[in-house]
Amino acid sequence: MALAFELVVNYGRDRRAAAEACRVAAAHPPLRAGTHDVLLHPPLQREVSARDGGRYLEISVLPVAVGCNVALDRHRPQLSLTLEELNELGNGLYALLSQFQGYLAAQVGWDPEPFVDIGELRHEWLAELTRGDLSGLVLSEDIHRSFPEAAGFQQFSPGFKWIPYEGEHRTWRARRLG
Repeated sequence: MALAFELVVNYGRDRRAAAEACRVAAAHPPLRAGTHDVLLHPPLQREVSARDGGRYLEISVLPVAVGCNVALDRHRPQLSLTLEELNELGNGLYALLSQFQGYLAAQVGWDPEPFVDIGELRHEWLAELTRGDLSGLVLSEDIHRSFPEAAGFQQFSPGFKWIPYEGEHRTWRARRLG
């Protein structure tokens, strides 16, 4: 089983914005993680079945050699990153995300796909969202307004709100306690 550290973005049905995000991510230089320059795999785009029965376009951006058993890494040795280096890498992925437009939800972390499915947020993670416990979750302002009780959100970039990223130690704890 693979465990991927990645940026995952829900583009709804906006194929043009998803394609532009893929172009930006593919051209992005390596990200810093301590003394490491971490390359990014070419972005993956797929159509996903949403919890509410709909479908949406999802973009995943995976750093090279960071996850465990990630097929894209094939025979590359896994980087051994400290928690601080992993968090620096996470912040770099959020800086990349700040260049994207047209998405509905996004998050960086270990297999964050459930948190970008709007239906999944409404049905499985509403209590955590309401408390502001989903560190690093980014929502478009329209989606954010559809969660009137959501706490802890701040401006991320024009048109987007987020619960500021507190690093992987906080994210892992919130998901385990949720």
